[in-house]
This record gives sequence, structure tokens and C-alpha cells, in this order.
Amino acid sequence: MKRLPQFLTVFLSLVAIGLSACGGPKGPTPTPTTPPPTPTPTATPLPPVLRQSFSPYEAPGGAFTLQAPADWIAVTAPGGIQFLKSTDSPVNLTAYYQAIPDKVDASAYLTSVVSTTVTAPEVVNGDTYQVLANDTTPAGHHRIEWVGQQQKDGPLLHFLGEYWLDGQTLSGLSLTSPAADWQEMQPLWGYVASTLQVKAGVTEPVGQLYVHPSGTLTVTLPIDWKAVEDEQGEALLQDSSGLAQFSVSATDLDHSPTPKDLGDALANAVGDAARDEEYEQLASDQLSLHEQRLRFDALSPDNGMYRTELRAFAGGDTLYVSSFSTPPGDADLYAPIYDFLVGTVRLASPALDDAIQDADPLLGIQVGEAMMAKTDAGLLVSAPIHNGRTRNLGDITAAVEVYDANNELLGAESWRLEQRVVPAGGDTYLSKRIGSDVAAVDRADHAVVRLVQAKDTRDAALPTWAYVDGKTETTAKGDLVIKATLRNPSKDVRRYIYLVGLLYDKDGKLLFARGDTQRLPYAVPYGAEVDVRLTMPGAYDNLGNFNVVGEVPK
Repeated sequence: MKRLPQFLTVFLSLVAIGLSACGGPKGPTPTPTTPPPTPTPTATPLPPVLRQSFSPYEAPGGAFTLQAPADWIAVTAPGGIQFLKSTDSPVNLTAYYQAIPDKVDASAYLTSVVSTTVTAPEVVNGDTYQVLANDTTPAGHHRIEWVGQQQKDGPLLHFLGEYWLDGQTLSGLSLTSPAADWQEMQPLWGYVASTLQVKAGVTEPVGQLYVHPSGTLTVTLPIDWKAVEDEQGEALLQDSSGLAQFSVSATDLDHSPTPKDLGDALANAVGDAARDEEYEQLASDQLSLHEQRLRFDALSPDNGMYRTELRAFAGGDTLYVSSFSTPPGDADLYAPIYDFLVGTVRLASPALDDAIQDADPLLGIQVGEAMMAKTDAGLLVSAPIHNGRTRNLGDITAAVEVYDANNELLGAESWRLEQRVVPAGGDTYLSKRIGSDVAAVDRADHAVVRLVQAKDTRDAALPTWAYVDGKTETTAKGDLVIKATLRNPSKDVRRYIYLVGLLYDKDGKLLFARGDTQRLPYAVPYGAEVDVRLTMPGAYDNLGNFNVVGEVPK
């Protein structure tokens, strides 16, 4: 092919440029076209589980609110409120809310709950168990997701849950469904989670409480725990894996339990296990005058080696014994849950109606732990007494019994309390000196205070003296002297006072109480102040605080 001359190539290029500038060659005008319409977006249909109606739910005390399926059943569950699709369906949604006692490490408790919730299905059936998630979300929530069985013969389940802390409050949400239905049910969790509003700091119990068969105490069930029945027909608590157990027994006495009563109760609870070769005592503590603890390892015939901690403690005239057991290797894991259980034990007293109070004039009067101090002048015995009746009391009479270490009675005396009127719901303090002619001071080991008589009275209780100021001093003998200034709040002129000194340890527990009726140095009119003095015998190494109470004597 021959090339065009150079000048012709340039010429044709210029022609092309000119035609372009002029709009190109003339030709037929193209017919305008209408662009196709933008398609209307199709709404994504809601998952079937979200097409049902929802209704607002508010937990007791306003602890939390959420939107729950309208036709589901709300029931109390360990740690919160559970919403059931039906009574026989394995599908359930649980909103958790637990106020953690102040003395319990909230972070440790949350870690323990998360860890035991993750491992429980593996204990039931490790062959079917698979952990899908065990991590922390950007919001700081602990997220758990697993597939497994909660019962040996139960269906394969899918579980999703999140737990978090707000101060001393643990909150959370979980969904459990058969694994085969999980894709259908899972959107429910996300929707309800978006509607959950938690109010921290609510102290009203939310969830299932364990009520002791005696009716004298309740315990808050931790998350993933349940109440079961053992072979003796006594109720106890157990976590879902069955590795940890907690139980409490109650025995009514006719006196406040003594340290010997507590020790005997622990020995009886250990029973024959103490004679086994595998038994090993790890600790034995006197936690206070009204509480003792024993920890040991022993072989369980069915479950191998177990570590158990027993506690015996007093509540009025009732002796309680609690027991907490786990495999030794899991003791640290369950320790925060154990602290939670102990911290949520609440003693309860039955309501006293008029008929009950008429039938038993002593019912509702609670005698605290008897305390002793040995002095040159004899044995000082004191005990707090609470009027739990709905009526004022007068003429309260109590018997003081002194025992040796072998629980042999050394002597006893009865004594009418000094306070003229003890109001309904009020307190008084027995203070009695037992002479060496009644009981040998050197042999005395413990004392028991039993109520003998009390009378309801319509007399009004006069106002208690107002505490103004005070201090303590130690004598050369080592006794403690309380010096205080009190003010007369009564319209009456007062010439006598029933003065009670109260000593507390560093944990706020009562160490000793001594009362003494004194003639005042002068008649004290309304609003006037007076200085008083009271000697508390003995040395108190763990002394944390003191108080002085002034009452009107009989």
C-alpha cells in the first residue's frame, strides 16, 4: 500500500478538525430516548420470629425494661426473669439482674459466672459440646456462645448470652434454642437486646430466691444454679454442672447458740468422714462469737475427692449450718459464687399477729449471743435483746446459766432487765454479775441466756438519752473506761439512768455490752447535759468503736 503524500495527510487532518469544530457533518437528528425507570426497592421481610406482637415488660423495682413477645410466659429464674415460648418448649430468653453484696468482688463474681456457664455443658456431654464464642465485645460485655446439651438425654441446644457489670450490679441477656431452630430464633436476641434498658443500683431481689423449708431464711440463687432435692428430702442448691453444691440447715433452740453449740454442729456435719484416711482438715476458724468455720477435703463415694467448707452461725434462737462443696481443683473458680451465696443469706421471721402474740408472750423476743468477762468481782454476762413484737414490753426476765468446757452447769440466776419499757422493734441489753458463790469464775467457759417472762404493756417508752460526746481511757489494770456526755430529750426531770456501754470490733460486730443503773449527780431537766462514766472490764485488742446508750430504768 502506497503512503499518502505528507501535505495530503496534513490537509485531511485539518479538515477533520474543522468538521469537529463545526459540529460534524450534517445528518438526520437522532430520536431522544426515555431512560428506564428506577426500580422500587423491595422491603426485606422481617424474620418470622419478629412478626409476632411484642409488649413492654418492667422487672420488679424497675431494675430493667424490655420488649418481650406478647404471648410468652414471664417467670422468675436464677439471676433474673425468663421468658418462655411455652411451658414445655426448650426455647427461652432470659434477662439477668443481680445486685452483688458489697463485700463480694463483682469482677471476680462475673468471671466465675462466665467460666462456669461456659464449662457446664461440657461436663454434661463433652462429645456434643462446641464453644462458638467466649470473648469480650467492644462494649466490654462478656459474650458466650455454644452448642451442646444441658441434660444427658436432652436436645442439642444453641446458647448465646452476654453479661456485664455496672458497679455492683451484674446484668445480661441470653437466648437458648434447639440447635436445629437457631437460624429462625437468633434474630429475637438482637431485637430484644436493642430494647433492653437497665437501671443500676436496684436492691430489690430480681429472680429466683431459695426459701429454706423452715421459712427462716432465703438465699439468692446465682446465675445458672437451681434448687434440687437430695435423698434425705432436704432442699439444697446446685450449679447446672453438678460440680458445686450449697445447702443450709436450721435448728431451733431455746437459747441463742453458744460457741460450743456451733462447734458441736460442725462436728456433727462432718460425721464419719473425719475418720476416713482421705480426710484432711484444712482450716478451723472462730469467725466471731456467733460464727465458726471448718474447711476440709474428703472422699465422696460417688464423685471422688471434694473440698467442703462448713459454717455454723446463730440467728436469734436458731442455729444454722451451711455447707459448700466442690472438687478441690475447682474451689478457686467457685469461690466468688460461694461468697455471693453467703452474702445473700437473709434471715426471716414470721409475721406476728395478735393471736400468736397472745398465745405466746415470749414469741418475737430475740436474745443475741451471750458474752462474758471474767473479773475479780465475779463473772459479767451480757446479751443484746431485741423486741420483735408489735407491742411494747415491760418486766422482761431472763435466766443466766454458766457452763464449763464440758457443758456442765456451774450455776444460774434469773434477772429482771433494768429498762422500764422496751418499745416494739426496740433493743435492750441484759447485764448481770454472777458471783463466785453461784459459779466458779475460773471454770466458766460459756453462758446461755434464756427468757423466762415478759409482759406486754401499754406504757409508752420514754425517749432515749441523746449522745453528745465521748471518749475512752485505759486504766492501769487494763480496763476500759467510757466517759460520755448525754442530753436529756424528755420533758421530765431525770434523776436516774440505765447506762449501757457498747464495744464493737473493727468489723462493726458487738464485742461486749455492760449496763449499769446510776443515780445522776444532779436532777437533769429537759435539754440539759450530764457527764457519765462506765467501766468496761478486760482488754479488747480488736476494739474498733464504742457507743453509749441511756435509758429510763424501772
